[in-house]
Amino acid sequence: MVSILLPLTALNLSAFVIFALSSFSTYRELLGRAPTENTGKLLKIAAALLLTASLWLCVASKSWGLGLLLWFGNMTMTALLVALLLTLRDELKRKKPKRR
Repeated sequence: MVSILLPLTALNLSAFVIFALSSFSTYRELLGRAPTENTGKLLKIAAALLLTASLWLCVASKSWGLGLLLWFGNMTMTALLVALLLTLRDELKRKKPKRR
């Protein structure tokens, strides 16, 4: 089971990042320009495909019962990781040393 946790977490984290980039404000903040409508749709489709791939990885390795449990559990832990990283990012922005 440990052997699929790292690729599973990587797939889910990638999907969450791509879902965030499909948002207009996040895309503009990170890349400095507004996304086109097609770009937003393509990013959402790519993120959904990554989540589907991570679900397939779980089900293929552990059957439907344990695979779904593993998938939902890993998605929960990945969402917690994203929330903690966003909080840390905001804290680091606030504690940025002032230049003299």
